[in-house]
Amino acid sequence: MSPSQIVADLPDLDLEDIVSRFSPGALWRRKHGEDLKYTLHVSFLEAITGKDMAIRVPRRVRCETCQGSGKFRNATCTACRGETRSAQRASLKVPVPPGVEDGQRLKVAGHGNDGEHGGRPGDLFVEVRVDPHPLLTRNGLQVECEVPITFWQAALGCEVTVPTLTGKARVTVPPGSQAGTRL
Repeated sequence: MSPSQIVADLPDLDLEDIVSRFSPGALWRRKHGEDLKYTLHVSFLEAITGKDMAIRVPRRVRCETCQGSGKFRNATCTACRGETRSAQRASLKVPVPPGVEDGQRLKVAGHGNDGEHGGRPGDLFVEVRVDPHPLLTRNGLQVECEVPITFWQAALGCEVTVPTLTGKARVTVPPGSQAGTRL
């Protein structure tokens, strides 16, 4: 492997970040922002089909008054009380992919709390909670519905109407069907 290939395979290096880690005061200079967690409730249908969901997340952002320094005109910044960041509710759209499962976590990079002193922002982790459907359930990627029928309907066969994601459908139950048969 040539030296140019080795250099090309290295991750992007930020020289200023490397120098700041070894300079006096490096412990307080750049600080990576904290990751945030948000719980998002979606309907059964939204979980199946996917949807862009608008959310508002409370997060800490760099103070605009003091530009994140904590000082304004040689005094403690009154907007952030010298903390370099202030609370804000951020609006954003989270793409919920089709087939998302209950409890699945989605990562939205760079939407956690802002870093301090020019540090990178944290990430937002969205935990998806799927609200149950009154008639339908999921088994992996399969959507299921249990429909009760009589002994005679199972023995002789029949047609039943079942709910679907988009309305209703007629399903033929073949003669001699056993309890628990999946159609």
